Amino acid sequence: NSGSDTFSPGSPVCKIGAMYMIGSSVSPRHNILGLAVDVSGPGDQLKIQSGGIIQLSPENWDIVTGQVGGLSTNAIYYVNSLSRVSPDAPTLSPEYLVKIGVALNNIELLIDLDLIIRL
Repeated sequence: NSGSDTFSPGSPVCKIGAMYMIGSSVSPRHNILGLAVDVSGPGDQLKIQSGGIIQLSPENWDIVTGQVGGLSTNAIYYVNSLSRVSPDAPTLSPEYLVKIGVALNNIELLIDLDLIIRL
């Protein structure tokens, strides 16, 4: 983790220059590489998962979604301007629509990074 952000498991990750940062739907943090696998503070090893199924406890998902009870089954998740993983897609400029993946159940997300669309 070469940046100044501390990542929670499931946090969206972007890279700006040589620094890894928590991603969002607003430029320049909209180019999402994947989701953090573990807690990572500045100077710690940062593991990023960019595809496949990531499984986290409902409590971990609650931290990165701001919801309670984990993921919503079958919901499509996006990154929002608050750097949260959310089932609510951004709809206003200057945000970008960045699909993260689909919830298989309340603890598993199938990461399916998609095209980035400027709103």
